[in-house]
Amino acid sequence: MKKILTWVFCFTTAVLAADAQQKKPSFREVFCEDRYGQIFNVTSVLKEEGQNYSGENLFDGYAGSSWAEGAKGDGIGESLTLAVLENTDALAVINGYAASKALFRKNNRLKSILITIERGYSPEGYVTEKGGAFFLFPLTSSVELKIADHPRLQNFALPFDWESIRNEEQKTDELWAAFAEKTGHPQKAQAFYFLTLTIKEVYPGSVWTDTCLSELRTYTLGRDEILSVGADGGMLFYQEKGFQKKILYRDPDLIMDILAVSPDNQWCIALAQYVNPERMRETGYFVFHVPLPAPFTERNVSEKMKNGRIPVGFIVNSEGLFLEWDNEEKTLIE
Repeated sequence: MKKILTWVFCFTTAVLAADAQQKKPSFREVFCEDRYGQIFNVTSVLKEEGQNYSGENLFDGYAGSSWAEGAKGDGIGESLTLAVLENTDALAVINGYAASKALFRKNNRLKSILITIERGYSPEGYVTEKGGAFFLFPLTSSVELKIADHPRLQNFALPFDWESIRNEEQKTDELWAAFAEKTGHPQKAQAFYFLTLTIKEVYPGSVWTDTCLSELRTYTLGRDEILSVGADGGMLFYQEKGFQKKILYRDPDLIMDILAVSPDNQWCIALAQYVNPERMRETGYFVFHVPLPAPFTERNVSEKMKNGRIPVGFIVNSEGLFLEWDNEEKTLIE
């Protein structure tokens, strides 16, 4: 892979007040893209003719595509910034370039990242068709997460105290008002919480030094913010409170539809048929734990499906949520 260093967006920083004795937090300006219902920024992207390694690949529901940073070396210090809902306390990733075992090993993978919550302000009028400018201010210190070296879905609890974060919101709003007045930006602004992930360590690739990440989702463990789940254009989508619909899952070889959704919108059963005319009569069934971008593979479910059982719906009672099968058996899943 021949790399051409490309900075996707330019970072600028501004300090609210000069203080020679103490370094104070500052606002930093980023331009965030608005794609697939996600508001995000990546600091660099690998440019290679005929290939797409952009940040939007992280949210396209397909593990066969990947974001690849474009900085010189291993990409240490490169980052991703993503708008998140209040109370976000979980993160899901598919590490590396997961399109194949060979590509996974040939490219760098994430070994550890630093994460922090920020408050972002987009002044009125600072929006284009592709996204908008945001001024971000840190609300928490950085926390390190270790990531395993495999291409399967990984889930992490995020150790942030949202009560403390909310307590800082009024103070941060006042800082924004003062900053906007001093710098001439409109004080009226749309505000979001952001999660920023910064690359700290990598597993080295056997051939290339590009650090890759295939899929990423943030969510709350209760998932109360998921309003609906559906299919469109052969892909699966979910609607999250405060955002446009987001892609749950897609596979270029499959046309997918929804067979059933749990009453709380946290689970769904998808019916899939192959695009290839020679295999169109083959039908597959997948169970998803929304919004995770990979099928549910727990043994108590996957073994039944391997044995020819078909999931047909969900049943809720005092014991929990059950997956119902075509032979009227039930499997507790939550």
